Amino acid sequence: MELNAMNRRRLSFAPYDLSIYKSLLNHLSNDKKYVISNLENYRIQAKENKIHIILRHDVDTSDCIKKMGLLLEEDLKWGFRPSVYLRVDEEEYSLGDWKVFIEEYHLKGVPFGLHSVCYVNQNYLETFRHETKKFILKTGIVPKSFTLHGLGEYGMENRLQFIKTAKEVAIDNGYRVTDCSEDFISYDYVMHDSHWDMANQKRYIMKEFIRLPNFSKGKYYLILTHPCYWRNGSQVNV
Repeated sequence: MELNAMNRRRLSFAPYDLSIYKSLLNHLSNDKKYVISNLENYRIQAKENKIHIILRHDVDTSDCIKKMGLLLEEDLKWGFRPSVYLRVDEEEYSLGDWKVFIEEYHLKGVPFGLHSVCYVNQNYLETFRHETKKFILKTGIVPKSFTLHGLGEYGMENRLQFIKTAKEVAIDNGYRVTDCSEDFISYDYVMHDSHWDMANQKRYIMKEFIRLPNFSKGKYYLILTHPCYWRNGSQVNV
């Protein structure tokens, strides 16, 4: 895969204009070399002669869950149903308060999974089991996949230990897949909206959002977004 230097330059600081995301979805929809899937159905849709794009939204903050519909409405217009990952630790939002909202999109075929922060506790396996039970209780959805929420270096030792057993943890807790384990899936490249500019103390995206890299057929690529970094406006924040 060739990563053009131009694609790797900064395009915009957050919040990003929704028109950028709309244009990306338009391109993915109209170019037949791409197969668009989520973490739960990527195996079903796999084709050797296609480029596999997995769409994923991480709902990290209270602003993310408030804006979740902003991206999902655009996804659904193009027939895409990305994986959406929700926290249950209630540090940013209370999942039960959004049950009706979540149900609305789940009924439209959007898969919701657990965005775990279990590794912040020493007894992370027990914490993970508790998170799973709480997710089901608060949403009424039995999650089929999970991911890990990133907290930088915090809890890193526990996180790395958890990842080593992620396949077994998934199976033991009723999950079909997680991208925490290469036994399930390994991405050849991750394109995301949360690069960090130290000088400006801001998140940014690169120009690859408007000009995709030369991805290779038969490979798997993740496009990861966070609703809190997007807005519905007309000005691109460059």
